[in-house]
Amino acid sequence: MKFLKISSEEKKLQLAYLASLWLGLTIVFMLVFLSNYESEPLEDKDAIAEKVAAKNKLVAELKGNLKHLDSLKVMLAGFNPEVKQVHLESSINYELKALEKLWQSDQELGSHNTYMQAATFYSMLYYDKKAVVNTVNNKAFLKKNLEECEVGFQQNRNNLSLQEVLNNMNK
Repeated sequence: MKFLKISSEEKKLQLAYLASLWLGLTIVFMLVFLSNYESEPLEDKDAIAEKVAAKNKLVAELKGNLKHLDSLKVMLAGFNPEVKQVHLESSINYELKALEKLWQSDQELGSHNTYMQAATFYSMLYYDKKAVVNTVNNKAFLKKNLEECEVGFQQNRNNLSLQEVLNNMNK
């Protein structure tokens, strides 16, 4: 069996044929599969600069709003409901309302949802501290009343038994 000998011109022609076939199939593929592909128009540098400026403004606003969270955390750490601290309580209420206003200012923005969650958490902490102190004070008050009632009951019992003894002696 003899091998077919191909001249160099035929090899060049076959290579050109394969390259043109590859290019044609690539173009057909692109037309068929990428014809419905919608690309966004390229943005000019002014539009990109506006987006960057808007994001920087939002970041600056969020950093500025962190003061409410930080001050509220510090105030709640120093809050002791056993001691009357009217100024501190009003400051805590003010900061809680400020956090709720931040959430209401732009509810669609996901980062503003954290303000509502933080406000809910800090208000829960604030009212829980007050409730714990009220519960402890109520417990102490009720315990004192119970002891007074027991003493009074014991005295009444002793008085009744003394009256019975006196009544029995008079009969």
